[in-house]
Amino acid sequence: MANIILTVMRFDPEFCSAMNIRYSRETVAHLRRLGFTVGHFDRRREPKGVKQKEGSSLEWGVRDVLRRSRGVPDFIYDVAMSEKNR
Repeated sequence: MANIILTVMRFDPEFCSAMNIRYSRETVAHLRRLGFTVGHFDRRREPKGVKQKEGSSLEWGVRDVLRRSRGVPDFIYDVAMSEKNR
């Protein structure tokens, strides 16, 4: 989690905390209905070098979302991991 927070802070230093919430489609839909911004990444698109470095997948994924987003989304989820939780 610390690496995720540090990654986000490189894009916007106002952010200094995060939480890990169990994924469900219903949760994502509910968050969107409430007006929260939601970003996602797909670990299956992760570069080989990132996959080989222990602990770097989430940092890569968050950085991928932030590069594609206008600002920091309220919630970010991993598409590949969410597929496992179905």
